[in-house]
Amino acid sequence: MKLIAKPIEMIASFAQNGTIHPLRFRVLNENQAWDIIKVNQVISVDHERKAGNPVIIYKCQSDIKGVCKIYELKYERNTYLWTLYKI
Repeated sequence: MKLIAKPIEMIASFAQNGTIHPLRFRVLNENQAWDIIKVNQVISVDHERKAGNPVIIYKCQSDIKGVCKIYELKYERNTYLWTLYKI
């Protein structure tokens, strides 16, 4: 996977116990237009600390422009920022 670290706008659901489930997101493409991507499957969830900040990394799978791709989404808990981390 290639590291790209692009900020995204996320729609997620939250369980009563606080678990976050990403549903779909949008990211600016090279033409400055929004691409909307539905998260088909969350493969794994890892909890880490980056520079002392708690981070959740979701390894996901989606159909992107007709191709099945695996990618990573990063959620920074202190700043509430979502990033398309690797693809």
